[in-house]
Amino acid sequence: MKIHALNTGTVRVKHSFLFPRSGARRQLDLFLPGTWSEPLPIHCWAIEHEGVLCLIDTGETAAARNVPFARFDVAHDQELRGAMDAAGLELDDVSEVVLTHARLDGGPFGAFARSRALSDDGRIVAVETPGHTPGHISVICVEDSGSHVMLAGDATDTLEQLQSLRADAIGPDPKVHVATLETILAHCAQHPTVYLPSHDPESAARLAGSIRSAEELPAP
Repeated sequence: MKIHALNTGTVRVKHSFLFPRSGARRQLDLFLPGTWSEPLPIHCWAIEHEGVLCLIDTGETAAARNVPFARFDVAHDQELRGAMDAAGLELDDVSEVVLTHARLDGGPFGAFARSRALSDDGRIVAVETPGHTPGHISVICVEDSGSHVMLAGDATDTLEQLQSLRADAIGPDPKVHVATLETILAHCAQHPTVYLPSHDPESAARLAGSIRSAEELPAP
């Protein structure tokens, strides 16, 4: 199994997006003047496994429009095809695309209540991680060694957010989001896991260096 980090440009978000207040200001601050983050990567992921090329999310396009809490910077050559070319992959070879904003109807996997196998051998699995959106999912890849690589999508923006058990400013129910973060930590405690959110500036390096997040994370 080989996992590729594909970078499709960057996005800057308001500080209130990454570190929201509680209560009524949690979402209101997104639309008020505020400070902005440094550019964050917009990752999607390609998985080569058993002769199949699977794409997890499709990244962003140059046509992305700014919103009050996010400013995009995506050149045409940074779109999906260009990102795949940079990784030595062919877009036409992709046979499966999995979006991390969907619903699952399968049984449990590790600490997660719902899942769905995405490969015949069960080593690529979608798991339910609601919070950022009600139907958000993440994808876990089981390496030959048995350790897990979690392509977390927007479950959190960074590893730090996961460790802090901090809900984001977008999700409709912070309690649901925090419960999901606790589930992720519980899973990482059970299985050595490389945790890769799509916008974490350290995700690509974490993947390349095989830094096992379970060794870094506090027990839930």
